Amino acid sequence: MQSELSSQKYINHFIITMKRHLIVIFAVAVMASCASPSVKPSVAVEEWGETDSKPVFLYTLTNSNGIAVKITNYGGIVVNFSRPTGTERWKTSCSDWAV
Repeated sequence: MQSELSSQKYINHFIITMKRHLIVIFAVAVMASCASPSVKPSVAVEEWGETDSKPVFLYTLTNSNGIAVKITNYGGIVVNFSRPTGTERWKTSCSDWAV
């Protein structure tokens, strides 16, 4: 009985996490469609760590204006949000946020 509850809890967590990812991907797609097509929007994935013996990935979503957001697959946490400035340098907008 206990193992059935823990597996159901894991499945529910997985479904919620996937819904969050789909929402983020949809939001990036909308942002990309509203911007001028100067840079091709992209999604990059890299290994970021491990929790409970499961890999955690960091997704970098970039729109055509060069605005980038880094989000983990561990709870959909926004790790970084950056935008290019007029001098071609990147300004990080939320790297000092407390979690």
